[in-house]
Amino acid sequence: MKALITLLIALLVVLAPRLAAAQCEGISVSADPDLVRITHDASFNCGVFDLRFAITLDADTLKVDERAVAHAWMDCYCPYHSEIAIMGLGGGDHVLQFQYAESLVTGPPAAWHVCVMPFTVPGADGPPGELIVETEESGCGITPTGAPEMEIHLPASWTALKGIY
Repeated sequence: MKALITLLIALLVVLAPRLAAAQCEGISVSADPDLVRITHDASFNCGVFDLRFAITLDADTLKVDERAVAHAWMDCYCPYHSEIAIMGLGGGDHVLQFQYAESLVTGPPAAWHVCVMPFTVPGADGPPGELIVETEESGCGITPTGAPEMEIHLPASWTALKGIY
C-alpha cells in the first residue's frame, strides 16, 4: 500500500507541471510600460457566436474570465482568437489568472480551464491607475453583431424564382 501511495505521489509530481502547462496552451501575455496585451488562441465549438470577458485586478493579480457562448452545440470545432489590451496597469511583477470555458447562453460553463502565469510590466513599480480595457475576438461564428452569420442566396431574377416553384 505504501508503495502505491509513493507511486501516485511520484506521478502527480511528474504530471502536475504538464497539466498546468496544457491549461496555458495558446495563451500569451506581453507587456511594455503603457500596454499589456493578452492573446488566446483556442478551439471552441462551432456554435460559439460570442466571447464574453470579465476582467478584474486584485492586488497584483490580473484576473481574466473568457466565456465562449453558444445558443446550441454543433458537431464541429473551429479556431477562435481573442486579444485583450489593458492600459493603466502599474509597473512591476504581476500574475495573470486566465480562465476560460464554453457554455450555452442559458447556463453556466460545465468546467473552467485555469492558467496562471507571472509577467512583469517594465517601468517604475507603482500602483495601477484606472484600467482601460479593449477586447477583440474572431472565430468562425463571431460577427460584429454577436449573432451567427447566415448567407442567403436568392435567385438572380424573378423568372428564376418562378422556375424554382
